[in-house]
Amino acid sequence: MTMAINIKSNLLLIILVCVIAVYANIITNSFTLEPFYSLYPDTSELYFLHTLDDSSVFTRDSFALNYSKSIGYFNNEFIFKGIYKFLLYFFPLPVAIKILSILLCLATVFIVYKISIKYFSRDFAFFPTVLFLIYFLGQDTFFGGTMRSFGILFFVTFVYLLENKKNYFLPILLSLSALFYPYLAIPIFIICAIQTIIIKENVLKKALYALWFFLNIAIATFFTLGKGAGPIFRSALSNLDVAGAYKYTLRVNEPINPQSLYSALAYFILNLNEHGKLYLYYTFFFMLVSLIILIVRKKTALILPKSFSQMFLACMVGFILVYPMHPALASRQLNFIVPFLLVFFFSLNFYEMFKNKNIINGFFVLISSSFLIMHPCFNSIRGYEKYERVYKYAENLPKNSLIAGSPKSEIIRSMPLFSKRTVFFSEKLVFQSLAYSRQERIKRLEFLVRALYGTDPREVSEFISRYNIDYMVIEEAHYLNQFSRDLKASIRPFDKKIIEFSMGFNNIKPLLLDFAEKNYEFKENIDGYSVYIVNARTIKDKLSGAF
Repeated sequence: MTMAINIKSNLLLIILVCVIAVYANIITNSFTLEPFYSLYPDTSELYFLHTLDDSSVFTRDSFALNYSKSIGYFNNEFIFKGIYKFLLYFFPLPVAIKILSILLCLATVFIVYKISIKYFSRDFAFFPTVLFLIYFLGQDTFFGGTMRSFGILFFVTFVYLLENKKNYFLPILLSLSALFYPYLAIPIFIICAIQTIIIKENVLKKALYALWFFLNIAIATFFTLGKGAGPIFRSALSNLDVAGAYKYTLRVNEPINPQSLYSALAYFILNLNEHGKLYLYYTFFFMLVSLIILIVRKKTALILPKSFSQMFLACMVGFILVYPMHPALASRQLNFIVPFLLVFFFSLNFYEMFKNKNIINGFFVLISSSFLIMHPCFNSIRGYEKYERVYKYAENLPKNSLIAGSPKSEIIRSMPLFSKRTVFFSEKLVFQSLAYSRQERIKRLEFLVRALYGTDPREVSEFISRYNIDYMVIEEAHYLNQFSRDLKASIRPFDKKIIEFSMGFNNIKPLLLDFAEKNYEFKENIDGYSVYIVNARTIKDKLSGAF
């Protein structure tokens, strides 16, 4: 009878987790279920994976071209590429991204459930498991099938192995972190190094463990700092000066000062400005209720398991070591451990305080319902289906076309992913832009902005000729007074550059907008404003008589 109840409970938990994971990945901010055009915006960065099944696309995109040439070479992205190459046999890339996200989510939640069983009765192990799932979905961790989704899987696996004293498996996670999420390498290295000293084995077994540890150090080094580093990691490593730069101006009224104690706590330890609003709300809720429980329970409050504390200390050491050199990268040392500890501290003490099935089940229903309702409103899954006709038109253009548009445009940002066509420049396509030097990035932005917002036909013609632009996407919404006001109010250096290059958005109607209204090849109305696609050769030919 008990076994039958357990099977039924586990089956219900599996169904619930699957429903939440799928729902979170395909429900958009407009409350529509969209399996193809729903997108966590940062996922647009993965457009270059199209080269895994079609090497003829993105031949004019320096980063994607470099990535395509690396296919088949042994580097730290070979498993990542292999997984996607397999998925692309069956699904288009936007769907493959979601499928991988959901699979990684389910695998991670399974490990968390295994950890939870040790501290909760089997009847209540679902409680921290689902809280973990909801909290980390609020953190955007399980969207996009990116390296971070692998990172959290390896993080909880390491905690599980540490908790169950599976010491000989720990060093493997050092190598895996190098393959998928190198930020984990420091805390894993610290704990494994300590294990080589304190492990209670005879001299021979200690020596074998140390040898095994050093072998994994060598593998991790090869895949991060050696020839095994792939194009994604090499690009990030060679541009550390701009890595995480967005963090200093994200969701704040003035640039963050990392020397401030408040900023260090709020933005680099708790990462309150980096994730969706839902993560912020859940963080404050769990912290507030945990504080109330501490006050009520006083000395009877449960402390966290030893392995959790060890992982936290190792991550803090990593944070302290990296913070003086690069605060944004240091924040990655705590990206998983802080919310992980908060979930388990809250769950353990809430469970011990009540131990009432009705209260715990009631709270569980309440928190799950809050996620289902608030996720579309406060998380970052957007619906891009309104741009479908634009994508379809662009996809029918020649494969080697180079398309330019506003550097702030969501259409330009997402076009490589949904249309498999190369765009000239987008603020959000970081890997693409990092293929160029800082000076070249600024120069490309300047030429683009002057062409988009200027009135001189020579600047437009020079831009098209200099970069061999084939088509231009002109969006009426990016010429509104509200658009320029938002840029002028922004504290972000990128936005200030646009203001500078556009001469402050004077009130004269830009040449390209006027031209597009009369000479477009394609037009679509989106949210009440026109979007035009114009042939750049037509622009050049018709403007040639203007100077």
